[in-house]
Amino acid sequence: MDGVRRFGALCLTPHLQAVTEDPFPASYSDKVRQVGLLSRKNKLITDALALALDRPAALRRYLMRTLIMEGVSLQDVLTDDDACEAFVRRAAVGVWHASCTCRMGGEDDPMAVTDPAGRVRGVAGLRVVDASVFPVVPCANTNFPVLMTAEKMADAILAGG
Repeated sequence: MDGVRRFGALCLTPHLQAVTEDPFPASYSDKVRQVGLLSRKNKLITDALALALDRPAALRRYLMRTLIMEGVSLQDVLTDDDACEAFVRRAAVGVWHASCTCRMGGEDDPMAVTDPAGRVRGVAGLRVVDASVFPVVPCANTNFPVLMTAEKMADAILAGG
């Protein structure tokens, strides 16, 4: 609970608020587990949801609040002990390969958090060099793509890029 609260408070600092929008506590919910199973139906659902989440902010906020957050807000986990404990008990699992939270992309991509060298836009001296930069979830285990991504970005750092 302490770690969740510390990170949640970090998300509300002026520096992170300047480069983020609507932070929320994420978990590997039953809904996510259901659409995580490989099927044509789930591919269509996740493709449609991905497109919708890249649309106007109001639509994204609505979808996040109703489909993903499961009724728990960042404010809840920061201020309510019972809500925080329930969230941590439900969310603390070790089988989820988190990815795509700091999407890499071009200057023209408003949803991109990092550039191709892993530099976080708007935050000097900070890079992301793991699966967080993936623009889409790999269709296989994330181990090798993470290794390749980290190697590419390490080369960029060493080259002064």
